[in-house]
Amino acid sequence: MPTTFASLRVLSFLPPVRTARTFAKRGGRGFDEGQAVTADGKTLYFVSDRPGGVGGRDIWVTTLKDDKWTLPVNLGPTVNSVADDGGLTISADGKRLIFASNRPGGFGGEDLYMTTLVDGRWTPPVNLGPGINTRYNEAMAYMTKDDRELYFHSDRPGGGPGDRSIWMSKFQEGRWQPALSLGPEINSRTASNAYLSNDGLSLLFSSGVARVDERIMVASRARVTDRKWTKPVYLGPRINVAGSFFSSCPEVTADGKALFFISNRPGGGRRRRHLDGADQVTTGSALGRRLEVGAGGDASEEGHLRSQMGGAAPKASFE
Repeated sequence: MPTTFASLRVLSFLPPVRTARTFAKRGGRGFDEGQAVTADGKTLYFVSDRPGGVGGRDIWVTTLKDDKWTLPVNLGPTVNSVADDGGLTISADGKRLIFASNRPGGFGGEDLYMTTLVDGRWTPPVNLGPGINTRYNEAMAYMTKDDRELYFHSDRPGGGPGDRSIWMSKFQEGRWQPALSLGPEINSRTASNAYLSNDGLSLLFSSGVARVDERIMVASRARVTDRKWTKPVYLGPRINVAGSFFSSCPEVTADGKALFFISNRPGGGRRRRHLDGADQVTTGSALGRRLEVGAGGDASEEGHLRSQMGGAAPKASFE
């Protein structure tokens, strides 16, 4: 049964394990971020400005084979545009990809689009419409496992005092309904990059100025029908390292064992922005699988997913 966060007062994390050659790039240039992992944990979509793309930022995909990540492949011009594309989420069945783009023809700066996998090919993206998109910027979407709710951040008015706030839209009557702000507990300052746990009771998100002092926080609610969230608390120092480093874009694998996020902590790509991974272990667990997805390295070698059984995991309190 997937692990959830709602019932836990303390989470234990094994430290992120860096694998510098996982997403190899020629010359080590560019950055990797904004990941979306399929339910089986074997396919990972992410955003990169590495050479060989279609536009500024593109969506790429890599698959796990024999405990190794394959060299990433660009999704091509059907999905990617000459503009910036990213901030993505994947449906539970792996057949619908929602992402942000500032391509021409939208409602504003960045809009959310959806592409569908049909007979092994991704269809041309479709704008999600005015229920979600505005003349402002909408980005970093997360679709719940039942495909009925979409969380995203926007700089539209009415969300909160920060530069960006988290909003949610429900899919009803065949369309996405007008989005609602998650309220003052979540949007008390700049909030973005939301992820909802499998049971719908816990929310992970980034708080703080983007790429400056972002930290990952968690809030909970008693019932999935509740709109009021508890006061958010920070994940511990295994994830939110001290100093001038940020942690952002959290996503937990479907089995609840691994947390992926991006960070500029030492040991990543040469541009110091890379994907990290750390196990999420319930209090009292002694073993866990360490996963890390890094960036940079030599393009002549494909990197791999490092799997390691660890001893007792030091507890990382929320403080």
